[in-house]
Amino acid sequence: MKDKGIKCLIPIPSKKYRKQDRPHEFIDNFDQIPEEDKLEEARRMALEHLERIDNADVVYIISPNGYVGKSVCMEVGYAYAKGKPIYSSEKIDDFSIMSLVSQILSEDELIQIIKQ
Repeated sequence: MKDKGIKCLIPIPSKKYRKQDRPHEFIDNFDQIPEEDKLEEARRMALEHLERIDNADVVYIISPNGYVGKSVCMEVGYAYAKGKPIYSSEKIDDFSIMSLVSQILSEDELIQIIKQ
């Protein structure tokens, strides 16, 4: 989307506790980090993602095979409460989350809506 002139505010995984080459995985010594530190980092990251939603015109969920994680569920609820249009790349398996999605769109279809 960036290549097509669309400014994207993409959530970025924690660099503090995630592997840089595989951000979906935690660092090897994650279990040894004090729970308090992990919770503080999670809070910081969650608030950063919510701020990105505040600054967005629309929210687009990449939902491979209909899957979204728990954090995305929270973010979708927040975006909905803020009145943001919510689109998804695929039908989401969770009916309560899917009920908040305005439309399922390909990336190209989303770009056309944004440009209008």
